[in-house]
Amino acid sequence: MSEEMPANEKLQNALARMIDDPSRKINNNSVAKEAGVSNSIIYKKSNTYVALKNAIKKAEEDRNKEFYVQKLEEEVRKLTRQLKNAKEKIKSQSEESTPDVDESMWINRLTEMYRISDNLMTENKSLKNRLIELDPDSVLDSEHIDLVTGEVIKIDFNK
Repeated sequence: MSEEMPANEKLQNALARMIDDPSRKINNNSVAKEAGVSNSIIYKKSNTYVALKNAIKKAEEDRNKEFYVQKLEEEVRKLTRQLKNAKEKIKSQSEESTPDVDESMWINRLTEMYRISDNLMTENKSLKNRLIELDPDSVLDSEHIDLVTGEVIKIDFNK
């Protein structure tokens, strides 16, 4: 007949196995279940069980810290990936749109438009002045024109 191991040894062995397995959650109930004994034994007042209870509590705190550290490390990895993706997105967007080229293109177009507008205004002024020179009375009768700039100030549509 084989002798059965005392409950405190079963609990200590179960605790040691659970400490060695980083995926296991450690608490009084899980250690008792792993040992195959009732968890009420852990709460006995003898020095052996009080020391075992303290060892389980310390192992539980250490494991909880390990889980917390793992959670934080995973969060750091996640945030690092997000930061890397955001930096890549910003970099690709800045490479796609080159504001210097777009800005200079628009400045060139605007300058060309002003040049054309100036040419048209000069031509308009020249044509008005020629018209005034050809027949000053007919133009001045129906329009009030600034003779310096050639600008039409008022037109009389009733004539």
